[in-house]
Amino acid sequence: MSGRLRLSVITFWEISLLASRNRLQLGKPAATWIADSLTPPGPHVDPLSEKIAIEAGELPGGFRSDPADQIIVATARITGATLMTRDRRILDYAAAGYVNALAG
Repeated sequence: MSGRLRLSVITFWEISLLASRNRLQLGKPAATWIADSLTPPGPHVDPLSEKIAIEAGELPGGFRSDPADQIIVATARITGATLMTRDRRILDYAAAGYVNALAG
């Protein structure tokens, strides 16, 4: 799946949560916005699996962040994906060699 945009399913929870708290303006209901974003050829959505859930709870190097970030990092580690983020904690974790990430 090289070169294709991938999203952890937890991303949609974060989007809907931010929209419900008026911290993100989507211009339409979150469910509609998300459905529109998945219209082919939309991103690949990585589901939350048992393996990812366990990895999120046992991330090496002491990575502790909000649970959604732990799931996103674990998803990238399990799937071999490179994260694009502005989150300094994730970028520092990547600099330590635990996950691949690019500042974006």
